[in-house]
Amino acid sequence: MEIIGRRLEVSEAKRLLAESRLLMLTGVGGVGKTRLALRVAADVQRAFADGAWFVELASLHDEELLARTVSTALGSRDQSARPSAETLAEHLRDKRLLLVLDNCEHLLDACAVLVSRLLPAAPGLRVLATSREPLSAIGETVLVVPPLTVPTRRKDRAVGELNRVEAVRLFTERARAAVPGFTVDAANGPAVARLCRRLEGIPLAIELAAVRIRTLSLDEILDRLDDRYRFLTDGDRTALPRHRTLRATVEWSFELCSPAERLMWERLSVFSGGFELSAAEHVCAGGPIRPEHVLDLLAGLADKSIVTWDAHGRYGMLETLREYGRERLAAREGEAVPRGRHRDHYQRLVEQADRGWFGPDQEAWITGVRRELPNIRTALDHCLREPGEARAGMRIAAMMHEYWVFLGAHTEARYWLDRALALTREAPAGPDRVEALAVNAAVTLLQGDMAGGPPLLDECRAEARRLGGDATSDALVAQYTGLISLFRGDLEDAMAALETAIERFDADRDRNDLFLAVLFCSMAATLLGHERAGAIAADCLRRAEEARAGWAVSWGKWAVGFEAWWSGDAGHAIACFREGLRHQYSLDDRWGPAWNLESLGWATATEGRGPRRAARLLGAAESARQAIGVELPGFRPYADLHDRSEARLRAELGDGAYAAAFRAGRDLDFAAAIAFALEEDQNAPGTAARPASVVRLTPRETEVAALVAEGLTNRQVATRLAVTRRTAESHVEKILTKLGLTSRTQIAIWVMEQAAVRR
Repeated sequence: MEIIGRRLEVSEAKRLLAESRLLMLTGVGGVGKTRLALRVAADVQRAFADGAWFVELASLHDEELLARTVSTALGSRDQSARPSAETLAEHLRDKRLLLVLDNCEHLLDACAVLVSRLLPAAPGLRVLATSREPLSAIGETVLVVPPLTVPTRRKDRAVGELNRVEAVRLFTERARAAVPGFTVDAANGPAVARLCRRLEGIPLAIELAAVRIRTLSLDEILDRLDDRYRFLTDGDRTALPRHRTLRATVEWSFELCSPAERLMWERLSVFSGGFELSAAEHVCAGGPIRPEHVLDLLAGLADKSIVTWDAHGRYGMLETLREYGRERLAAREGEAVPRGRHRDHYQRLVEQADRGWFGPDQEAWITGVRRELPNIRTALDHCLREPGEARAGMRIAAMMHEYWVFLGAHTEARYWLDRALALTREAPAGPDRVEALAVNAAVTLLQGDMAGGPPLLDECRAEARRLGGDATSDALVAQYTGLISLFRGDLEDAMAALETAIERFDADRDRNDLFLAVLFCSMAATLLGHERAGAIAADCLRRAEEARAGWAVSWGKWAVGFEAWWSGDAGHAIACFREGLRHQYSLDDRWGPAWNLESLGWATATEGRGPRRAARLLGAAESARQAIGVELPGFRPYADLHDRSEARLRAELGDGAYAAAFRAGRDLDFAAAIAFALEEDQNAPGTAARPASVVRLTPRETEVAALVAEGLTNRQVATRLAVTRRTAESHVEKILTKLGLTSRTQIAIWVMEQAAVRR
């Protein structure tokens, strides 16, 4: 990563990180802590077998979600009923890894507690964190990040010598981006030196000032900064000097914006993380800002380095500037209006995602919801803090049902739903509350928490009775009554309840819940050996394929494979499990592969091709379940089938050989376990890179990449392929992620390289 200067700081940080397991980079906002941390992490990551992982915390405002946010960033899914920190510590236990926690200042206590929990549990873990103040955790080493070096007051300084000073180099680079060809020479050198001294070498302050070179002379910039600094010094003598300097620069930048740009800055501060143009148009328009003005205002703020823009077409804002915008917004009348619009926008997005879940855009919606989670959390928090809004928050959390499951966010789903249900307990009964109770019961059961699920379902059943005959509510009660019976091993009761749910959902044309009911019913029918088991499994797959819902298809494949294995066709079962596993892995799903690996182990054990291979698959499945924090005993039929396969393999291999093979599978990392399961890397080294065959783009992604290489925009790609623009955007984002690229230009280069290889 490009970074100007900081040679001494990088060297010192690396030295301290080698000696300490917790290194804090502290300093004033805008001093460059994040860039320094990223540079250090990039330099040392080869020393960590499991890599360096960056977790950005600025957009997280609820400390209850800290451990889950870190888990998600590390690729671990927190799906158990156990505390998130416990699951995360277990995931890190055998890892040699560098964890970078960025922007901890608003979560200091929570970060200190989490780090103090993780470091003793994971001997190979080191933490590099950034904050405006230390964590004050045991074993913490603090490195205060100083500003960039600035020119001294020598008047005889040569231009060449001046250009080697860090602050001047940064100013020159940023000014050159605003005015191509800008250079520091004998004429303007003294003014540049004075400006860098006035800004005390603070990188963000220098960048904000440098972009003004397009419209102001250096002397004008200096005069206006001096005026603002004198005003701020008179108004707040308690602030530290460098805090006053940054504050003065930010306020000066704000005042130089047009009135519409200032209002836009304030309203943009309600976003968490990044945002798209459509979101900004909805949230920020109103009063003097018309929707058609938003794009130009964003461009103006980007030109002034207030707003950022990335390769994926998303806008963002540095946290220091966002905080200032929030402060200004809070002082303005009508602060609640943009926050309400923000909530409305993301509630509509969740409603659309809910409707689009079981359809051809399923993968695109998964990508979109995952990307917008910080804003969805902000909308939920607004609902649960603002009087009279809790019911809206309850609906948002419930509509996220399928996404919580896919994202492995069972614990987070319970967190939001528990809060919303508690706040609406005295509200009148309604289908939305029944749905929220049903979803909460479902995610609780999927964690294997058989103690927590039934009481929630009992309350759900009571609410449904109060409604008196609402078809959807009755169907939900039947579905999760069946799920409880299935997990307990009461298969006949499970099948009867699930068939009732299917009939009611079918009549109500509710495709989302209908598919889940058919999937659960297929499991129950297969385990019963029911004569219609094959037909129900085939119906499950048919529904998913007709809807062209990719993740659902992977589970439909599992249902068909499970029934085939139970009926004695292990070869067909293995093919189905692998096909589903391959697709789930391409989607970065961790829930599905945990069960697919287990099922593949059973089928391999009965096929007779290799008991050691089967034992390794069971070990890999155990590791995958541990990563998501789910224990088999909560799923009685699965636990029974696991015990049966284990007994068979122990009888064939002997206890020692079985234990060794199981341990070898358990020690595989996730990518290597998938490669082994798909027989795409027979050696399956423990720290294998992502398997090449899995990394390869799908046919559709290859087609999209070729169109991007031709220079087509996402809209043009969508038109050419007759898909929605959101689907095209999702394909491009997945291509960038899979190939480890950051721009469309890099995709074009990759396409050309592949063509050269084929020639």
